[in-house]
Amino acid sequence: MSELIIKRLAKEKGVSMDEVARAAGYRQRTSLYQKMARNGLTTKQLDGIARVLGVSVPELFASTLTCPHCGKQITIKIEKI
Repeated sequence: MSELIIKRLAKEKGVSMDEVARAAGYRQRTSLYQKMARNGLTTKQLDGIARVLGVSVPELFASTLTCPHCGKQITIKIEKI
């Protein structure tokens, strides 16, 4: 999961990054970014972020890449089994 995915979802949903940080148990967004960069987040923190953004936890890991050969967008989704 990347900081960019969370920022994109927050912007789409009209949620501030400070609200996202509080949902993960932090007072400010910089603490959230530092935690993500160092050790990652706990399942409880991921649940809080997903809840405040109105998405499922797997959606936090979805990503869009650009093919280096043809330039087309490739969407990566994680689905439940």
